[in-house]
Amino acid sequence: MFNRHAFLLIWFVGMLNAIPTLAQERVALIIGNANYKTAPLKTPLNDAGEIARYLSDHGYDVIKELDADVTKMDNSIRKFITQLNNSKLGVFFYAGHGIQNDGENYLMPIGSLESAKNKRSLKRQAINANDVMRDIKASSRGPVIFILDACRNDPLSDKLIQGRGRDGRPVVGLAPFDRLANAFIAYSTAPDSVAKDYLTLDDTHSPYATALLEALKESEPMEIMFRNINAKVRKMTNGEQQPGYYSELSKSVFIVGKPSSPPPPPENPLRFVGSSTVGEQLLPKLLEEYLMQRRNATGIKWKDGERTDEYHTQFMTITSASSGTPNNFMVKVTGSGKGFGAAIIGEAEVVMSSRQIEKEEYSDLIERYSAVREHVIALDGIKVIVHPDNPVNSLTREQIQQLFRGKITWDQVGGKAMGIKPCVRVSGAGTRDVFDDRVMEGKRYSFTAVENLTNTSVRDCVLENVDRIGYVGHAYSGKAKVINLWECAFLYRPEPLPIKTEEYPLSRRLYLYTLPANGENTAFIKDFINFAKSPEGQTIVSQKDFVDLNGKRAGRFLGGIVQQRLRLAPMLAEESEFLMDMNRLAMRGERLSFTFRFRSGSSDLDYRAKDDVKRLISYYNQFWQNHHLFLLGFADFEGPAERNRRLSLDRASKVAQFIEKDMGQNMRERNLLDVRGFGESFPIACNNWERGRNNNRRVEVWVSPD
Repeated sequence: MFNRHAFLLIWFVGMLNAIPTLAQERVALIIGNANYKTAPLKTPLNDAGEIARYLSDHGYDVIKELDADVTKMDNSIRKFITQLNNSKLGVFFYAGHGIQNDGENYLMPIGSLESAKNKRSLKRQAINANDVMRDIKASSRGPVIFILDACRNDPLSDKLIQGRGRDGRPVVGLAPFDRLANAFIAYSTAPDSVAKDYLTLDDTHSPYATALLEALKESEPMEIMFRNINAKVRKMTNGEQQPGYYSELSKSVFIVGKPSSPPPPPENPLRFVGSSTVGEQLLPKLLEEYLMQRRNATGIKWKDGERTDEYHTQFMTITSASSGTPNNFMVKVTGSGKGFGAAIIGEAEVVMSSRQIEKEEYSDLIERYSAVREHVIALDGIKVIVHPDNPVNSLTREQIQQLFRGKITWDQVGGKAMGIKPCVRVSGAGTRDVFDDRVMEGKRYSFTAVENLTNTSVRDCVLENVDRIGYVGHAYSGKAKVINLWECAFLYRPEPLPIKTEEYPLSRRLYLYTLPANGENTAFIKDFINFAKSPEGQTIVSQKDFVDLNGKRAGRFLGGIVQQRLRLAPMLAEESEFLMDMNRLAMRGERLSFTFRFRSGSSDLDYRAKDDVKRLISYYNQFWQNHHLFLLGFADFEGPAERNRRLSLDRASKVAQFIEKDMGQNMRERNLLDVRGFGESFPIACNNWERGRNNNRRVEVWVSPD
């Protein structure tokens, strides 16, 4: 077998409407390269020809190039870009060899495999796909959708030019592409991995092209269409090929037409209702992977349901699966608050939420169901975003509030002299609830604020004009500029590690809430929740650009915050011992990402902390055996200092008890577990608000060789 780096790139560009538009409004460039001298390919001409025919039959003005050299490819791309300037929708399809070099991806024209012998000649003889994407996006009037069937494996050749990554090491496949605003990127296999050119010698299309051609015949939005394509390819290749996609689209996009009315919902679906942050991409991916990995599900099929300004519904059906698996599922995105409301009236089995349940919601659910279980499945950080041309880089929480209220203008915080137009989430959205609580503090938004149903639409609202400001979940900032937060003397960046430790002031947990009255689905839901929290499930969380719960080394800690702590700590005589201890630990050891917190007003571990004990033990046994484990307790500034030191030590001891109980051994007797209480020393947040005090009440985990 030989590695055949084939690259299938489709650009679908434009605002796709419900009915077909004029031919000049939809253009397509179709390129298929197969007859390379060094490593000829089997299916690209068939793939390109069939897709060109289909698009032509459905009203596209098609430019087609087969076996194109670098000059023909370059000319056809230029012609396509010119036509795209006057079109609402464009399609770029490329099938042929592709390669990455130094993080850049290249499309390989006929003749390039023989002539491109080094990096310099590669740039001359190949087409830089990254540059082409940027040029096409700059010329487009609407969304851009990229579909990459990259790095096919053909069992007949081993003569391909070797790709190399940024570190210079040999790699296969293509590097990840940067996300583009209002764009969709789909790929036939994971970056740096190999896809199949064909399954048998009788095949005339690649597995991915086969699934794509079938999906083109159905009127489904891009996200639904490619979930179905991905599931089909995984089934065809027995899981060897793992397609995926990124969506930055702000509206539903259809390749050909749009159904006049949504299909009827399936009978008795298992209903997931609530947060768009959880339900737009993360929950569907977790559910799909669980069904395939743990339930042997086949025939997975997504259908788009009803869409309004207040909610969006999707349905999934499966043909067969192991015993006890439901056949039908519903994912309804409508906001966290409305998700709890649906559960209260019996219209949801699982609530998706981007905030913790409120007391009144909890009481109403307890009255109906007698019990409610909370499950943390991922972490997120709300990002404050502005237009890329806005010169402002960081703001205080008070400044952010004043901007959203319209009380100050950009020139008062270091920006240009202009007004401000906030882009916010709709009332009832969990993201808005968290932002309102931690930033707005009950104050009203400016009358110019624009409400949006989803994170994606907030981001697109911000990108429309330089005067905009908004807030989105961690995975949704796209090409918007992300603002850093000043809080007291601390500068916080909304990066994965401070979100994972929950030290970023706008970090939050993403939840699933389950109810006991689920009948025959109780065991299924429990097993699905366990999968979502497992290392396999958390890998999916990370792949969808959320922050996972798996353990991670923090090195010398979060880009220098240890040094920030030491610099800002009160230089009091009684604290000199604490300062020396922390300095020694910072020099010899390193912090892990686990940070334990407690239920409000209690010394009991919260729900995440209980799961994190098990994760910590697994992580320690895998990577840190026989290292010293340090549990460092901290407190806020409320109350006498000595009382806070004892309290911080008690909380660290509590975590130690859970660890030793689950490990089945006394690590302290083996001198492998050290518990310390630092009291109110080394705060990581301001103590002048409840969220800051809560962050300071914590137990950190450090490891050291001695």
